Amino acid sequence: MGKNKDDVVIHRHFGQKNIIDKDHSILSFKKKNRLRYLINAVSEIAGIDISSDTRKREVVYLRAVYFKLAVELTRYSYEAISKLVNRDHATVTHAMTHVWEEIETYRPDVFEIYEQLINDLDDQAFSELKVVRIKKEMESLQETLINIKKEINKDYFSLQQKLVNIKKVAYNEIVE
Repeated sequence: MGKNKDDVVIHRHFGQKNIIDKDHSILSFKKKNRLRYLINAVSEIAGIDISSDTRKREVVYLRAVYFKLAVELTRYSYEAISKLVNRDHATVTHAMTHVWEEIETYRPDVFEIYEQLINDLDDQAFSELKVVRIKKEMESLQETLINIKKEINKDYFSLQQKLVNIKKVAYNEIVE
């Protein structure tokens, strides 16, 4: 399965060492190592090679776990993520929508593998990315909180207006 000399060319671009495959796509060594780490982690925990050429449901689910982790923990394109498991970008798109929804709904055992991996990835490279992920979640929560505060303020203002109107009606009844 290894690449021979005719299959790849080592190329330096802006000081970064890259592999250029026969089809001229570029995958940096760092990128490939991070993604391979995820592939190996998923394959190892499940005891199944997720890069095998099969459409068996169990392998499809585990590939979806790899895709989900790769999308959440790296900044690589769907094409780069899919290439290392011999798939194309459309497979990642399908997995992230339809297959992942099925996993969350009907396959708690597979979802548990995802949760275990997301919690256990303590490699320094992924630690930095987990911090970025947590910051994004915090920003989203802060935005939600701001929207909730706006709604509360609208409701409070509306209630104040109603109270003023009630006081006016009560005052007019007392005066009359």
